[in-house]
Amino acid sequence: MAAHCYLLSTKPEDEAFLHRVAEKVGLHFARFDSIGPLESALTQEELAIVFVNLETAAGTSGTTAIKNTILRLRKNVETRRIFLLSDKELSEQSDLAENLGFGAYWQRRYDPPTEMLLERFIQAALLPESAIDLKDYLPVEVKPARAYLLSSDQRYPLTQAIENVLIKKGLVDRVAQSVSAAVDELLMNALFDAPRGPDHQPYRAQTSRSESFFLNEREAICVETGFGDGFGV
Repeated sequence: MAAHCYLLSTKPEDEAFLHRVAEKVGLHFARFDSIGPLESALTQEELAIVFVNLETAAGTSGTTAIKNTILRLRKNVETRRIFLLSDKELSEQSDLAENLGFGAYWQRRYDPPTEMLLERFIQAALLPESAIDLKDYLPVEVKPARAYLLSSDQRYPLTQAIENVLIKKGLVDRVAQSVSAAVDELLMNALFDAPRGPDHQPYRAQTSRSESFFLNEREAICVETGFGDGFGV
């Protein structure tokens, strides 16, 4: 079955750059100006990566239109295969980060490092979920380890452990703290914002971030870490 890379954007620069990336990964590419034709192109059976230009999706309605676009795409595309792109940093999109799930965020750049990074993200997203492995992103000599969060109380000890290891590996304190903070943000999302019920609505979004609770088998969070000449979490 052929895999596709679809782009929702009105920017010619997005199309030229992503078309090149898609061809290198071996995907069929198509661009759409609006959500309707894109929905028509998607089917439950096909494998697709979808890039959404947030400025195009917003139109004149802003964040509400973006959320509606993502929710419509989720009917036919796994959340981890929906990539968002914008000129803004993700930290400036806090309302989206807190309320929407997505596979990756591309702050718009058209340089070789970004091209290489997008290739790796797309390749990982195309894998079956059970096949995704941190070692695919690290030097071959680095052997990743896994830890499982089974309660919300384990979040802080884990992020502190990661920070301490990075400092021991020679990273300056400020950088190690930034990495730890980024991991903590991901864990907070996994604990509170990501869990959704049968109605696809978040059921823990209003829970106090300091509340202590256990995770059931379906909610357990796997954190994979690898440290060497490079590192990844």
